[in-house]
Amino acid sequence: MRLLLVVVIILSGVISASAQDLQVRVPFHFQIIESEDTKAKERFGLGGWTVLPDVTPKGNHIATLSVVGLLWQHNKKNWVEFMGGTRTNQNGFVDPLINIRFSQNQISRVSFSGDLMGFPRESRRRFLWWLSMETPIRLGKMNFKIGAESENINFIGKKDSWGIGPKVSVPIPVKFPGRLKVTIVTAYQFRNDKNFLRVYTLTTFQSQGVGK
Repeated sequence: MRLLLVVVIILSGVISASAQDLQVRVPFHFQIIESEDTKAKERFGLGGWTVLPDVTPKGNHIATLSVVGLLWQHNKKNWVEFMGGTRTNQNGFVDPLINIRFSQNQISRVSFSGDLMGFPRESRRRFLWWLSMETPIRLGKMNFKIGAESENINFIGKKDSWGIGPKVSVPIPVKFPGRLKVTIVTAYQFRNDKNFLRVYTLTTFQSQGVGK
């Protein structure tokens, strides 16, 4: 595990040396669903996210995105969340949004995930879509994932922003009651406007004890 972390740190340093921008995104994700001893393939519950979009800019530490809504789970490993919420900027501007997020793991050794986000307010109307593909890699006792992700924004009345690039996901062991997962993701995107290196610290909590 230590060797893998060293490799990721070195890779991040090499990429960041050529990057035009460094972003650190902090997402928190929760899912509350039915009792895990049910045999039903289709289950429903509550899903939600709170995201600090980028904590690196000075004065941007209070910018947050928060959404919550219906969770649909299929075969315990695939899910879709239909949510609504707001993005609050560092200047206090509140932007309402609708959000669909999904994770698909039915294909052997390949996982897909996505984030579709629409901002309906006319003055700042835009549509953001983020897609990711990963495959697990094992080196000795070390497990991680490699893949690619693409983040794109369609604006009304101005140039769209789009990009794609490689990513590495490293799970961090956490001892905590329930189903808590922490993952460090390093992703670089080649873009039509400004390339960036983004580091995620993703924390996910899943509770499956409702109804017991």
